[in-house]
Amino acid sequence: MRGIIAPQGAIDAGGQWRRTGTATWRNSSTTETGLAAGSYTVEFRSITGWTTPANRTVTVTSGATTDTTGTYVATSG
Repeated sequence: MRGIIAPQGAIDAGGQWRRTGTATWRNSSTTETGLAAGSYTVEFRSITGWTTPANRTVTVTSGATTDTTGTYVATSG
């Protein structure tokens, strides 16, 4: 499973992702390997000045990398 974060400004501000229930926050485009086939929830780290994307449900299939994208939105003011 690979989490992709957009836009670049959110990445620069520290936007990260992780599989719910794990301690490791991952950078954009980092792949978590060794997952069994099934459904997982991905969450995105809160960062100042950005609205955090909603959690995503990701279905992983054996032998494939599944991408999910979280798009942060800059907050005004």
